[in-house]
Amino acid sequence: MFRLPLSIVLLIASSGQLSVAEDPVSYAQAIAPFLEEHCIACHDDGFETSDLAVHDLAAMLKGGRRGPSIVPGKASESLLIQYLKGIKQPQMPPKTSLPLDQIAVLERWINEGAKVDEGSVVTQRREQMRKQATEEAATFASDAPPPITSLSYRPDGEVVAVAGYREVILIDAATGKTIRRLAGFSEQVMAVAFSPDGRHLAGAGGTPGRGGEIRIWETQGWAETKVIRGHADVILSVAWRPKSDQIASAGLDRLIIVWDGATGKPIRTLKHHSDIVNTLAYSPDGKRLASGSADKTAKVFDAETGLQTAGLSTHNDSVLQVAFSPDGLHLATASADRGMAVWRLADLKNPIRGFGHTGPVHALAWRPDGTSLWAGSGGKPSFLSYKFENGNRVVDIKDSAMPVDWVYAVAVSPDNLSVAAGGWDGTLNIYSLKDGSKLRSIVPGGDSR
Repeated sequence: MFRLPLSIVLLIASSGQLSVAEDPVSYAQAIAPFLEEHCIACHDDGFETSDLAVHDLAAMLKGGRRGPSIVPGKASESLLIQYLKGIKQPQMPPKTSLPLDQIAVLERWINEGAKVDEGSVVTQRREQMRKQATEEAATFASDAPPPITSLSYRPDGEVVAVAGYREVILIDAATGKTIRRLAGFSEQVMAVAFSPDGRHLAGAGGTPGRGGEIRIWETQGWAETKVIRGHADVILSVAWRPKSDQIASAGLDRLIIVWDGATGKPIRTLKHHSDIVNTLAYSPDGKRLASGSADKTAKVFDAETGLQTAGLSTHNDSVLQVAFSPDGLHLATASADRGMAVWRLADLKNPIRGFGHTGPVHALAWRPDGTSLWAGSGGKPSFLSYKFENGNRVVDIKDSAMPVDWVYAVAVSPDNLSVAAGGWDGTLNIYSLKDGSKLRSIVPGGDSR
């Protein structure tokens, strides 16, 4: 919340008058803190949403795509004020409305000529904060491996793709050794997926507030064949359509985009969710596309036309995962509300079965024979299995073998023998589907560092 400088508060208290308002507004004490609290997250130097930065006076005078953000001496003509007040849309900051008295201080500063006092002090403080953040990030990176946010087995079961920081790491499923590292990403890779025929691998992510990207490799020689861009924000999920070259993606910009994987051209854009789209999955026959969103719903679409055929709303929080059963008869959904549900595709009005969990369910995978579901969560225990027929545990994993932190990704091997789980601690754990025993723990890329 914006607060007046202490000196002004004391003067008001002592005089009982508001004549102090005639004193010039201090950029260092009032304007810089206001901008840092409400605007810098999306409009910082090097992180300019709409090409607009407001980290200093020069940046505001330069402005963004729509022109200068301030006009000294003319607050009413300044785009910054117009967007803050909602005169121009969308109102800023998103999804909130600032009190008019806070905006009035900014208006007065602009009308006074938008002068910067103690600018060097503000600049030094910001540079110090940047240096500290960089040092903390470097320390974190050196102390621990990056989180594992997605996993995918190649259809032949011989290779596991692991989503890491700025790279996809390929692991030999039999030995746990690193085969190759596929780089080129700007930030954390959020999703990986082998195509159903095993000929291609897709990895997706992006830069927050700036755009998303999909990188595609062919799996024979691991040459990168395509980089697809089009999302306005980070991509959280990708899914290949069976018996087709199409690939679907979705993420923070609330859009689902279906692409021609061969050309990289968009085929259609689906705008059916009102919030972040966390997850996508195609049915085994390629006829349906399912999605899950932070708007608490899952939706099902006709994959050929893009028309929505069902909306599922049993969850009380963000839907984090959707997964079709191997026989294509059921759809499982998992949520931040700690619940999981299984829906019969022939009748999607109500789930036929629900499962309780101990924390937000981030990961979900069917066993290839369709007899069970394996889920990873933010609770303890963080990795559990459920029999499809009754919801009972398939196996009990010992506490000593359980992942030590939140599980974000789960994948079952195509040979129906093992299951992989990875998450916040950056460790990939492989378990036996038969008895739940831990077969090995791997730090992806650690053997080649």
